Amino acid sequence: MGSVITGKYPNKHGARDAYSYLAGPTIATILKEDGYRTAGFVGNGLLAKRHGFAQGFEFFNETSKDTSWLEIQYPNSGNDEIIYEGNYWVEEFFKWLKENHKENFFIWGHLYETHEGSEHSLLEKGPIKEGELPEFSYYDAKIKMADEKLINRLIVTLKELSIYENTTLVVMSDHGTNLGEHPAQLIPWRKGGIRYPQHMTMFDHDLHVA
Repeated sequence: MGSVITGKYPNKHGARDAYSYLAGPTIATILKEDGYRTAGFVGNGLLAKRHGFAQGFEFFNETSKDTSWLEIQYPNSGNDEIIYEGNYWVEEFFKWLKENHKENFFIWGHLYETHEGSEHSLLEKGPIKEGELPEFSYYDAKIKMADEKLINRLIVTLKELSIYENTTLVVMSDHGTNLGEHPAQLIPWRKGGIRYPQHMTMFDHDLHVA
């Protein structure tokens, strides 16, 4: 995500591990200098202000203990920082958009709820339904949820605000997901024999992001 938000390779932006500080400028910094209103909404604690990801954003909503569905402390890291994962920011995202759409704006939304591990929270809160598309930890159900609750709603909202034709919309991921193409490895920092289905290999299912 450091490369996504800066357009630089890791040796240039400096984010080489979970505790690095991102060297800017970010795209938000550049656009803010050109007069854009800027807002960022993230769902992974690694993309935090203390790691430099809020650079250039007038408004930045990050995950917290109150919004997260998972807390992680990476072992053998030499750092006692707790990483909070999960933050369903969709309603606040649309609130900011409606309040600022009359000006030039840049808004970044990092939806982490499609990620492995979110299914328990989503089932409890209701965005996905028990037994509906349950394969691979409800992967298709999460994609359907994102399409309906965020992407389609965003397109409809942009049209309602009469700015759809003048707005550039970019939809992408930062990694793919292994859906059984190859054996998945165990997650070393989690209990219960959970296997990790993403960004661990050089196969296309990990590398394809658009």
